[in-house]
This record gives sequence, structure tokens and C-alpha cells, in this order.
Amino acid sequence: MGYGQRLKKINRIAIYLILLIVLCSIYLLQQREELIAYTLKQSKYPISCDATQPDWLIKLVPLLKSQGYIGVQISYTHQQGTLNCSIGWASLWPLRDLQNNDQFKYASLSKIFTAALVLDLVKKKQLNLDDQLFTTLDLPLVQHSQIMDIQITHLLQHRAGFDRRVSGDWVFEKPNLCPQNLQHLAHYQLDFLPNTQFAYSNFGYCLLGEVIAKKYQTPLKDIYQQQLFQPAKAKISHIADHQGTVEYFDFFKMTSDSLNYPHFTAYGGFVGTAQDFSKVLDFIQQQNYFEAALKFKPNSCRLDQWTGCHSLMMYQYQSLPSQRVYWRDGSLPGLTALTMLFEDGRSIVFLANYRGEDVNEGQKQLRSTLYALLGGD
Repeated sequence: MGYGQRLKKINRIAIYLILLIVLCSIYLLQQREELIAYTLKQSKYPISCDATQPDWLIKLVPLLKSQGYIGVQISYTHQQGTLNCSIGWASLWPLRDLQNNDQFKYASLSKIFTAALVLDLVKKKQLNLDDQLFTTLDLPLVQHSQIMDIQITHLLQHRAGFDRRVSGDWVFEKPNLCPQNLQHLAHYQLDFLPNTQFAYSNFGYCLLGEVIAKKYQTPLKDIYQQQLFQPAKAKISHIADHQGTVEYFDFFKMTSDSLNYPHFTAYGGFVGTAQDFSKVLDFIQQQNYFEAALKFKPNSCRLDQWTGCHSLMMYQYQSLPSQRVYWRDGSLPGLTALTMLFEDGRSIVFLANYRGEDVNEGQKQLRSTLYALLGGD
């Protein structure tokens, strides 16, 4: 075989090898989610705690693996102090272990901050729970509109008449309405009469943010810093200024941000560590409005259902003979968040840079597992 023929043969082999590598690469990319899930479930999570790992944390790890969580940060406050732990990874490309100082988006855990500011205004007699929204914001009234009956307490309890299952989530469906064009609100139709049923609403908390801003006459995100974060000595940033220090994965796919974060302030607007959130939660618990607001029960209240009873600040749940728990969760693309307060004073903050395919089921399993592990202590 001559030199030219050998060269042609080598070139053909090289082309076949390149094609094979390309095809394998395409296949691996298509199967990346499954490969990541399998790899994580087979791997040993790195765990870093600032004190001895408790038994319940070790028992939690199998759930984290089975659900595919990539990185989890926990702050657990109990009678002896606060335990801060990081489990898993802050990023996969490059691989980096999660640390206790890594920052996450808080998502709807931020609603606790908003409720606290509103209730503080009520305690200071600058606002009443039964004040009508339109009167409080000096919005133009429209005769015979059911939306005029919305009260501050309805917004806090998610009973104002906005149902995202019916007309969509208005903060996304009508992004120009709140906060910049609230004068047009009276022309919209509610999904149900105020205070007749529960329906979780981001839009309702956007309205509460405008109530807070009007009372203080200060830019909204500054109010949170001045009234909550600074007194609690917590280093918390606005989500428009800081996206956190972790990578976010939505069903194993890395997320890209396309949300209008400047308007998230009152219903999902902040970023920080689990420990910083725990500091603010502790500060709120020390305020004289807290206990009554937390334990407030509407007329239709099912403590035996996870979302059957919402107070002025958080959900309530109890499975006898275990103690009652007060909780709030949150979700954004690539993010899972949860906080729980127990009757005996313990609390836990859970932040993860992963959100699974079935968001509602994943969050329910997380709540149930943590309640089973901690609720009977």
C-alpha cells in the first residue's frame, strides 16, 4: 500500500472517530439530566456544619438524594443555639462545595418580611387590618366594584379575590399594573368576592408593598433594610442587585434569569444566607405583634391540611399528637425554599439551588419529612 493510500485510510478513520465523538457528545447532552441525577444519587454529599451533625440531618440526606437536590443550606435554631450546615454543591461546572456563606434567593419567604412590616404599622396605629386598600392608597373609586371591598387583612391572608388558577398570576399576566399603574385596578374583575375563600396570590403582596411604601414615603427596598435587616444585623440584598453566589438548576437544567426582579420586592425580592434569614426571623419573633399574628385563625381553618390554614403571616399545620408548626415555602426557577417555626420555639430555614419536575409534590414531601424528623422533639 502506497503512502497516499495509507494517508487516505488514516483520514477516513479520523473522520469516523470524529463523527463517533460528535454522536456520543450529542447523546450525552440529550441524557445530561438523567446522568446528573444518577451521579448525584450515587455520590456522597459533602456536608459542612459549624457544630456536630444531628441525627435528623443524617436522616434527611436520603430524601435529598432521592429528590435530586444539588445544594442545600440549613439554619436550625434550637434551645442550645443555632446550627448552620451546607450540604452538596454550590455549582457543578466547575464543581464547588456549598458553604454556609453562600447566598440564595429567598423567593416567597420574603413575604414574611412584608407581613411583618404591615403588622408593625398596625401595632403603631398607622394602619388598621380592616382598612380598605383603595382608601389607604388613595386610588380612584369606581361605584359597584367588588374590588373596593378588599381590606389589608384579606391581602395578608390571600383572601382578597385574586386566584392565579383562574385568571393567572397578575404580577406576570399584568406586569405593568403593580406597582406603576394601580389607578387602573378598579376596572378589573376579581375571581371571587373578598374574604370568601383562600387563593395564594403574589399580586396581593405586591399591593401590600405599595401600602408600606406609601406609609413610609421611602423607596420600598430601603424600608426592609432600615426596619428589619439592619436591626437584625443580617446581610441581605435585593434580588435586583444580587442573584446569589450559587448556580440554580430547574429539573437538572441550569436556569437563565428572565424575570422582572425590580418589582419582586414585596413578594419574592431578597437574597441572603439561611443564617441571615434566621436572624431576621428571630428579630420578628421578638416583636410584640408577632404571636397574635402568627396564631390568627380564619373562620375556615383546617389544621390537618398543609395549606388549609393561613394566618396573617404563615401557614399553620398540626398532625396530632405532634406539635403545631407555622411554615412558609417559596419557589423560583432552580430554587426551593422553606422555613418552619415550631411551638416550642425551634425554627429551621432550608434553601436549595434546585427545583424538581413536580414542584408541589417535592415541596410537600420536604415539609412532611422535616415535620416528621423535628415535629415530635
